[in-house]
Amino acid sequence: MKRNARPSLFDAAVGFDDPLEMLLACHRRIERHLKTLERLHDHLTKYGVDAQASLAAQAVLRYFTRAAESHHEDEEKDLFPLLEQRIPAGTEKAVSLIWPAPLSPIGTR
Repeated sequence: MKRNARPSLFDAAVGFDDPLEMLLACHRRIERHLKTLERLHDHLTKYGVDAQASLAAQAVLRYFTRAAESHHEDEEKDLFPLLEQRIPAGTEKAVSLIWPAPLSPIGTR
């Protein structure tokens, strides 16, 4: 965000006291980086590789190799077990039709 830009409501900092909001905020950052990739494609088509394109590509790559990996670990470790606990007894088969992979911690799939 530019220094003089006003933050949006979605850029507000969230804390560990609201883990679901933290994951949602991370999803919004993922969406912003995907939009950057779309704009980067258009930019490269028009201007080729230049300093601006290189910086944008590096920022997206850095995000997806660092923060996004942690995000997936957080979902696997914290969110999915909670969701699994909330599946009503007897509905596991119906849930598996929607979500075929078992909700289990990393390394046990």
